Amino acid sequence: MRDVEIYITMKRNILLIVGALAIGMSVYLLGLAQGTNRGVKGSNSASILFFTGIHRSLKAGDIPAALKLAEDGIATHAGVIETAEDHPGSALVFLYPWMGDPLADSYKKILGGTYVYLSGYPEIVSPDTTNFLARYKADYDAAKK
Repeated sequence: MRDVEIYITMKRNILLIVGALAIGMSVYLLGLAQGTNRGVKGSNSASILFFTGIHRSLKAGDIPAALKLAEDGIATHAGVIETAEDHPGSALVFLYPWMGDPLADSYKKILGGTYVYLSGYPEIVSPDTTNFLARYKADYDAAKK
Protein backbone atom coordinates (compact mmCIF):
# COMPACT_ATOMS: atom_id res chain seq x y z
CA MET A 1 0.00 0.00 0.00
CA ARG A 2 2.82 2.40 0.85
CA ASP A 3 4.50 1.68 -2.50
CA VAL A 4 1.30 2.60 -4.35
CA GLU A 5 1.12 5.95 -2.51
CA ILE A 6 4.75 6.71 -3.33
CA TYR A 7 4.15 5.77 -6.99
CA ILE A 8 1.07 8.01 -7.22
CA THR A 9 2.91 10.91 -5.55
CA MET A 10 5.92 10.50 -7.86
CA LYS A 11 3.69 10.30 -10.92
CA ARG A 12 1.83 13.47 -9.87
CA ASN A 13 5.10 15.32 -9.17
CA ILE A 14 6.57 14.29 -12.51
CA LEU A 15 3.44 15.50 -14.32
CA LEU A 16 3.59 18.81 -12.44
CA ILE A 17 7.27 19.26 -13.33
CA VAL A 18 6.65 18.39 -16.99
CA GLY A 19 3.67 20.78 -17.08
CA ALA A 20 5.69 23.59 -15.51
CA LEU A 21 8.53 23.01 -17.99
CA ALA A 22 6.12 23.04 -20.94
CA ILE A 23 4.53 26.30 -19.79
CA GLY A 24 7.94 27.83 -19.12
CA MET A 25 9.28 26.85 -22.54
CA SER A 26 6.15 28.20 -24.25
CA VAL A 27 6.42 31.56 -22.49
CA TYR A 28 10.15 31.70 -23.26
CA LEU A 29 9.59 31.02 -26.97
CA LEU A 30 6.82 33.62 -27.14
CA GLY A 31 9.14 36.15 -25.49
CA LEU A 32 11.95 35.24 -27.84
CA ALA A 33 9.69 35.75 -30.85
CA GLN A 34 8.51 39.11 -29.52
CA GLY A 35 12.07 40.23 -28.77
CA THR A 36 13.29 39.19 -32.21
CA ASN A 37 10.39 41.00 -33.88
CA ARG A 38 11.06 44.20 -31.91
CA GLY A 39 14.79 43.93 -32.58
CA VAL A 40 14.27 43.62 -36.32
CA LYS A 41 11.92 46.60 -36.42
CA GLY A 42 14.12 48.76 -34.20
CA SER A 43 17.34 47.99 -36.02
CA ASN A 44 15.94 48.50 -39.48
CA SER A 45 14.09 51.66 -38.44
CA ALA A 46 17.37 53.12 -37.21
CA SER A 47 19.02 52.27 -40.52
CA ILE A 48 16.17 53.78 -42.52
CA LEU A 49 16.39 56.92 -40.41
CA PHE A 50 20.11 57.28 -41.12
CA PHE A 51 19.75 56.49 -44.83
CA THR A 52 16.93 59.03 -45.19
CA GLY A 53 19.00 61.68 -43.42
CA ILE A 54 22.02 60.94 -45.61
CA HIS A 55 19.85 61.09 -48.73
CA ARG A 56 18.31 64.38 -47.63
CA SER A 57 21.76 65.88 -46.99
CA LEU A 58 23.13 64.69 -50.32
CA LYS A 59 20.10 66.05 -52.19
CA ALA A 60 20.71 69.41 -50.51
CA GLY A 61 24.38 69.24 -51.52
CA ASP A 62 25.52 69.20 -47.89
CA ILE A 63 28.21 66.52 -48.14
CA PRO A 64 29.73 67.25 -44.69
CA ALA A 65 26.31 66.67 -43.07
CA ALA A 66 25.89 63.42 -45.03
CA LEU A 67 29.33 62.26 -43.92
CA LYS A 68 28.54 63.15 -40.31
CA LEU A 69 25.28 61.16 -40.45
CA ALA A 70 27.10 58.18 -41.94
CA GLU A 71 29.76 58.37 -39.22
CA ASP A 72 27.11 58.67 -36.51
CA GLY A 73 25.27 55.70 -37.99
CA ILE A 74 28.41 53.59 -37.93
CA ALA A 75 29.13 54.57 -34.32
CA THR A 76 25.53 53.95 -33.24
CA HIS A 77 25.25 50.51 -34.79
CA ALA A 78 28.72 49.51 -33.58
CA GLY A 79 27.72 50.67 -30.09
CA VAL A 80 24.64 48.46 -30.14
CA ILE A 81 26.71 45.45 -31.16
CA GLU A 82 29.31 46.28 -28.50
CA THR A 83 26.60 46.50 -25.85
CA ALA A 84 25.17 43.14 -26.93
CA GLU A 85 28.62 41.55 -26.74
CA ASP A 86 29.74 43.16 -23.48
CA HIS A 87 26.36 42.81 -21.74
CA PRO A 88 24.65 39.70 -23.14
CA GLY A 89 21.73 40.17 -20.75
CA SER A 90 20.79 43.34 -22.61
CA ALA A 91 19.55 41.17 -25.46
CA LEU A 92 16.92 39.73 -23.15
CA VAL A 93 14.77 42.87 -23.09
CA PHE A 94 11.76 40.74 -23.97
CA LEU A 95 11.93 39.42 -20.42
CA TYR A 96 11.46 42.97 -19.13
CA PRO A 97 8.53 44.33 -21.17
CA TRP A 98 8.16 47.33 -18.87
CA MET A 99 11.58 48.61 -20.02
CA GLY A 100 10.24 49.45 -23.45
CA ASP A 101 12.24 50.15 -26.55
CA PRO A 102 11.77 53.73 -27.75
CA LEU A 103 13.05 53.06 -31.25
CA ALA A 104 11.02 49.90 -31.76
CA ASP A 105 7.99 51.68 -30.33
CA SER A 106 8.36 54.54 -32.82
CA TYR A 107 9.21 52.54 -35.92
CA LYS A 108 5.78 53.28 -37.43
CA LYS A 109 6.40 57.03 -37.16
CA ILE A 110 9.83 56.60 -38.74
CA LEU A 111 8.41 54.60 -41.64
CA GLY A 112 5.58 57.11 -42.14
CA GLY A 113 8.05 60.00 -42.15
CA THR A 114 10.19 58.15 -44.66
CA TYR A 115 7.15 57.75 -46.90
CA VAL A 116 6.42 61.48 -46.67
CA TYR A 117 10.02 62.32 -47.57
CA LEU A 118 10.25 59.80 -50.41
CA SER A 119 6.95 61.03 -51.88
CA GLY A 120 8.98 63.89 -53.29
CA TYR A 121 11.31 61.40 -55.03
CA PRO A 122 9.07 58.62 -56.39
CA GLU A 123 11.78 57.34 -58.72
CA ILE A 124 14.33 56.38 -56.07
CA VAL A 125 12.58 53.36 -54.56
CA SER A 126 10.33 50.69 -55.97
CA PRO A 127 6.54 51.14 -55.89
CA ASP A 128 6.36 48.13 -53.55
CA THR A 129 8.54 49.96 -51.05
CA THR A 130 6.50 53.14 -51.38
CA ASN A 131 3.25 51.21 -50.93
CA PHE A 132 4.61 49.52 -47.83
CA LEU A 133 5.78 52.81 -46.31
CA ALA A 134 2.43 54.45 -47.13
CA ARG A 135 0.80 52.16 -44.54
CA TYR A 136 2.47 54.21 -41.81
CA LYS A 137 1.71 57.74 -42.99
CA ALA A 138 -1.17 58.03 -40.50
CA ASP A 139 1.23 57.18 -37.65
CA TYR A 140 3.59 59.92 -38.79
CA ASP A 141 0.75 62.43 -39.09
CA ALA A 142 -0.56 61.50 -35.63
CA ALA A 143 2.92 61.98 -34.11
CA LYS A 144 3.20 65.48 -35.59
CA LYS A 145 0.06 66.65 -33.72
